[in-house]
Amino acid sequence: MPPQLLSHFIVEGRKKRTMGVLHESIWELFGWPLAVSYTIRNQWVHAGGLTKADGFFDGPTSSAGFRISANVWAQIIQDAGNDYKVQPRHCRGGFPSLPADDARVVWMFCIGEMDEALGILLGSACKTLEMHVSFLAGLD
Repeated sequence: MPPQLLSHFIVEGRKKRTMGVLHESIWELFGWPLAVSYTIRNQWVHAGGLTKADGFFDGPTSSAGFRISANVWAQIIQDAGNDYKVQPRHCRGGFPSLPADDARVVWMFCIGEMDEALGILLGSACKTLEMHVSFLAGLD
């Protein structure tokens, strides 16, 4: 089964899958944007962007632009918090101030944060392996 960034490193990782300091820092710094992006993804993949009350966007015409419906945004916030146990404070800062105004801004921010989190995880894994090999080879 392939690793899932959010569940393995944010939710479950805090319990058993990654080093203590690493998983805590990833959770604290990237948990919110990762949870929001996964929640939006699930909204589209599993529900086609529709909810019982609303479509994803703030209206059925092009005049709605890319504004996220208020009801959908409230559901995204609730689901991100409930499903992934994160809060808006679990972010490095800079989360769009009015995220429902433009879904593209939210999505691009979340993608950038996901790239940063993956970079930190990859860099940490490579440095850990490098140090481990150095210790085993007696190069410390």
